[in-house]
Parts: sequence; C-alpha cells; structure tokens
Amino acid sequence: GFPTSVAFFRERLVYARGRTLWFSVAGDYENFNSKDANETTAESAITITISTGRDENILWLHSGEVLFIGTPSGEFICREMTGQEVFGPKNITITPGPGVGTSNVVPLETGTSQGLFVDRTNQRLHEIVYDAGSEAAEAPDVTRLSEHVLAGRAVGLTYAAHPDNVVWSWLQDGQFAALT
Repeated sequence: GFPTSVAFFRERLVYARGRTLWFSVAGDYENFNSKDANETTAESAITITISTGRDENILWLHSGEVLFIGTPSGEFICREMTGQEVFGPKNITITPGPGVGTSNVVPLETGTSQGLFVDRTNQRLHEIVYDAGSEAAEAPDVTRLSEHVLAGRAVGLTYAAHPDNVVWSWLQDGQFAALT
C-alpha cells in the first residue's frame, strides 16, 4: 500500500499509487484527513483517481507550474479548474496531456526547461512544455536530431550545470549518453 510516486505541489505532499493521487492538507504534509470539523475547505486533503480508459498505473509525478503525471500511454496535467479560486478539493482538474507515453525513469528538471522525461520506449527524451496562457502542454522530442543518443535504452537521468549544461543518461547496456 505504499506510494509509488511522491511530489510536492501547491504546498501539499502528493502520493500516487495505481491511478489514485492523495494530496495532503495544504501546509500540513502529514495530514491526509479530507474534512476539518466535518467541513470540506480549500485547505482540505484531496483524493482523486485518474480516468485513463486503461488499467495502467501512474509511473511518476513532476511538479512545476502544474503537476505532470506520467503513465505508459500518456501524460496528464493536474491544476486548478479556475484561477479565481485556490487549488483545493473543489477546484482541481486532471486533463490529458501530450500523449507521448512515459517510462518509469523519473523526470529531470534542468533549470533551462520545465523538465525532461523518457518516453515509453526508453529511446527518446522529451521536454515538458506547459503554456499557462493557452493551458496546453507539449512534449517535443529533444533527441529527434540525434536518434542514436538513447538507442541503448535509458534507465536514468541526471543533470550537470557546470561547466556546460549536460543531461547525462545511463543506459541498460552500461554506457552513458550525453545531451548538450
């Protein structure tokens, strides 16, 4: 029953297991009670299940301007339904994202992008791009000009900011690949 993915989002601790997400009470990371004095408030804990249409589990969570949720068939975006109210049990929406499909490699934040993730084949690296104005997400393939870079199938990512910005990936065959 332990969570398989963990993140912080909007001052809440978020756990994921299967297709369900549990958000703690705002500012109280150990409290997952959904009601305070029998009343649901904007600060109350949240439990929500993603309707993917498939029986597949959440593989990772990536917090940024929105909460990105990775599954084998695609990505989802968790955010407020309306900007006029704070994020809470009555103001949450989860919508489908780019639909690339992800591996279980944990996404990477580089400082120069909102994040990078490995696709379901473990052979492509995609950038997480979210535009708040249009509320749309994209996932451009950053390895499209160098398809051979992750041909050995990525199993992990890390980022080195100095002396040059380099994303390192270790591969199933024991090799390392670098993306500048």
